This record gives sequence, structure tokens and C-alpha cells, in this order.
Amino acid sequence: MPHRNQPLRVALLQLPVQEGDSFYTRANVPLAAGYLAAYQKTHAPDVAEIVIPDIDLQNQAGDAALLQWILQGDFDVVGFTLYLWNRDRSLYLARQIRRTDPECLLVAGGPEVANPRGLAVFHILFQGEGEETFLKVLQNIQEGYTPPLSPEDPPVRFTQDPPLSLDQVPNPYLSGVLPLNSEIPLYVETLRGCSRRCSYCFYGKAYPCVRQFPPDRLPSLFQLASQHRVPEIYLMDPSFNIGGTKQLESRVQLLEQANPTRIPLHTELVLERVTKDLARRMRQVGFQSVEVGLQSINQRALKAVHRPLDPARFQRGARHLQEEGIEVRTGVILGLPEDDLDGFRRTLDFVEALNLQDHLEVYPLSILPGTELWEQAESLGILYMEHPPYWVLATPTFPTEDLYQAIAELEDRYGIEYHRPILPSFSNSGPFCTYLDLRKEAEQKRLLQNPDQISWNLTLSISSGQLGRPMHRKRLLELARHLFRTNPYTYFKIVIHDEDPVNFPILSPLLQQALEQFTTALFLPTHYGNLSRTFVQDPQGRFTVRVFLLTQDPETKRRVDAQGKLEIWESETESR
Repeated sequence: MPHRNQPLRVALLQLPVQEGDSFYTRANVPLAAGYLAAYQKTHAPDVAEIVIPDIDLQNQAGDAALLQWILQGDFDVVGFTLYLWNRDRSLYLARQIRRTDPECLLVAGGPEVANPRGLAVFHILFQGEGEETFLKVLQNIQEGYTPPLSPEDPPVRFTQDPPLSLDQVPNPYLSGVLPLNSEIPLYVETLRGCSRRCSYCFYGKAYPCVRQFPPDRLPSLFQLASQHRVPEIYLMDPSFNIGGTKQLESRVQLLEQANPTRIPLHTELVLERVTKDLARRMRQVGFQSVEVGLQSINQRALKAVHRPLDPARFQRGARHLQEEGIEVRTGVILGLPEDDLDGFRRTLDFVEALNLQDHLEVYPLSILPGTELWEQAESLGILYMEHPPYWVLATPTFPTEDLYQAIAELEDRYGIEYHRPILPSFSNSGPFCTYLDLRKEAEQKRLLQNPDQISWNLTLSISSGQLGRPMHRKRLLELARHLFRTNPYTYFKIVIHDEDPVNFPILSPLLQQALEQFTTALFLPTHYGNLSRTFVQDPQGRFTVRVFLLTQDPETKRRVDAQGKLEIWESETESR
């Protein structure tokens, strides 16, 4: 801990969604950390030096690289923003930090602090909004306060009560804390809170009343966005058209003035409240897309989760936006209480009748910790995952086999893959290693000597000969164990080069056993990337360790296709 009145060194991390092609990773903007840092910088700049990792480190680095950055930074406090997609990986890093640097204070905030599992690794937790409470804790630490450090002591919880006036909370972009990027949307809160109380949503508990940020900030934010050529401004309000007619009118007028260059806008809204005039004005101020929550057409299911819906008004609102050329992205929740397979089918029929199927987004129900539905799940007979994403596995009206059937029918109905495909990459285009050719000894040494250079998204080339020769097989297994030990939260794409199909046939029992040992050594069953694909019926059954076969032998291709367990890849340069 630093001497009294010496600024604290603080690191704040928000780990990204991990998907096989990094598509969703780019959307990871540490807005919560930015608000904490901006508040401290404005109200007590001498208390701490808050560091947020740069975008490449935070979004692309593997576990070893992040851990090295943290430990070499000599931070007094390290904080994590916990969401369901990064919870377990954040807990893993926190455990490594606590074991290596027991004097470092570990803190966490975000929705996932509502779930007590594993949180004992932290010293301090922040429930709900954290700007003021986080700063007060930093001030107390600087003045000598030390929370219990023993592993047996539970973390200390802090809650902001009453809610802070948003006039006092500076914007992290206008404060210079968060950079703007020409490839990433600008995420803007104009208010916090939601008047709805849907039982599956945590947002209402985090923000118990609706409050507005000062509206005079919007012109400066839009000007900054224009200067940095941001591709889109995402208004993150739970509902753009919340409140009365006068309030909505003033918001639209403000956007007309703030967005003279017509930067594309995106937001969420209540479709039933969209009038023809509102849709016209939304197009005029720059809206190109909106998100709307249909959730289900089954009124019994909607009543069970306190979600109102007027189908006729929903249809009119959709038509008004479509007539103005505004894209409507419609959300549907699969597995709501009281819903069933027939209700899901009728919901899809309703979406198609409104011609909204091209931008349909279907989400399995998550039983989020801290929500009303989480508290009632047992009494309602709902079975769900212990680990994120907490998806429902069965309800009294929606058994497991019907959930699988629903996803299969969704794919067949629209000719889609429910999840983005996981594909290998044979190049290193960023600051962290995304491809290693383990057929080369130099690449093997690089893996062993520099695990902190590895990305969490890694393609590995191996050969069938390595799997078939005892010494090479042993070496591969050693490399796999080292990789998993240093970077367990990784997507591994394994490409087997079928270099000698006569002497080392890939489908032989020996090579299949060797391949199973190799992939098992890299597999983390509770990885979010595996659990988030639970309803995918896939012969490999593993998604964070994906196996591809690169072969030119027609007979091998035929036999592999007939077996159906390996994916055939055509060449190292092909992208499909």
C-alpha cells in the first residue's frame, strides 16, 4: 500500500465477450470503468492514477498477457467489471493475482456481483452504481483503511444509496478518459433507470428510478463523435421513448440540434409507442436501426414475467418504422415461464407476418442472479445453468428436448446457423499471437518461452505424423498442457495437416486416441464459449477446442465426411 497522501495506482479491467472469430469482441467498451475514472479525475484527481488497458490488450490478450501486465504494473488496486460473459475468466485472473501479490486489493462491480459464487477472491464489491462509493473507498484506502485481507474474510460490500445525481457524473468521453475510434460506436447514456419491472431483467434493480443526464452534454458528444468519424452512436437507454409526450418531444428536438452531420443512430425503444410522426422524425435525426423486445406472443408467458405487450400497436409501430427505412431488430426470448414450443412457433409466425424475420434475434432465457425470476426459479420448477450464461435448461412447459427442437426449427426455417461459425486463421495480424505452427520447433519454443504473447483466440497447426509418432505425440501433449496452464480461457482452433495419409491415417484408432488426449488437455467445459452453444447439436461437442482436417486425399475426405466428426478445411489461405 502507498504512503499516506500518495496517489494510488489503480487498474480497471472489463474483459470482452469471447467468440471464435472476435466479432463481438470489438464491441467491448469499458464504459463502467470510464465513468469511475472520469468521476475520480473530476472530483479528486490527486487520490489515484486510474489505468484502463488499451483496446488491444484488453480485447485481444490471452490470460498470461493480461496477468503479466497487471503484475508488472505494481497496482495497489485492481478492479473488474463483471458481466456474465467475462465472470469466470475475471475470477480466474483475480485468483492468480491474489496468489502472486497478496497485498494488492481486488475489487469488483457490475451485475454479476449479485451472484456470490466465487466472489470470495475479492476484498471489496460494489453493488449497483459505483462512481461515488468507489471514490470514497479509494480516499479511505489512501488515508489508511485496509479491508480484511485474510482468505477466510468475506468481501466488504458497498452500495450507492440514495442514487447519485447524474449532474455530478461526468461523461468519460468528454473527460478524455475513454478514446474514440473510427471503427467502434460511441456508447451514450442519456438516462439511467427503467419504468418496467420485467422479472428476468437485472437493470431495474441496479437503477431503481429513472434519472436523466444533463441534456446539454449531447451536442459536445456528437461534435466529438463527428471529429473522430465514429461509425454510429448507440443511445444505451433502456427505452428511447420512455416518459410522456412532452419529454419525448424535447429529446427528439435535442437530437435534431446535436446531430447536424446525421451520424447514424441506434437505440432501444417500446414499439407500441411509436407513432407515424415519431418514426418520421427519428429518420430525420439520423436513426438507422432500433432494437425492440417482443420476447413472445404468448400472453401467459408475458404475464408470468410482468412484460406487457399490445400486438396491434406493436404491429403499427413496426410498420411506421419500416416505412421510414429504419431497421427493426426484434428480440425474442426462448424458454420463458408458461411458454412452450407451440408458443415459440406462433411467435415466429407473428414476426414473419410483420416482415421482421430478417433482423430477428432469439435469446435463450437467462436466469440472471439477483432478478425476481432467479429468486423464484426453484418454486417455478425452472432448471438452469449454474455457470454463465445461466440459460434455462427446462421448464414445466418447455422441456429440454423442446428447447433443442426450437433452435433446430429456427435454423431450418430461416436457413441460418444460430451461432457464428468457428473458423481457423493462419496469420498473425495483431499485437498478440493468433497462429502457431507446432510442426516447427521454433514455434514450439515460442509457445513455451512466451505464453504472455498469446491471444485468447489461437489457431494451432499440427500434423497427423506428430499424432502418430510416440515422441512427437508426447511433445504435443506437453505443449497442450502448458498452453492450458498459462492460458485456459482460450479458443483453440486445431488444424491437422494430413501429410501422410498412408502411414498415419487420421481415422485410425491410434491417431484418434492421440487427438482426443491433445484436445482434452486444452478443453475447459465451463468456458462461456462452450456453455453459450449448449443448444447446438454438434458432433464434436466442443467449441473452444475446434478440430479441422486439411487433406488433399479424396479417400480420407470421403471417410471423414461419412464419419461427420471432423471439419474438412481446404487450404491455409482459404476463408469461408
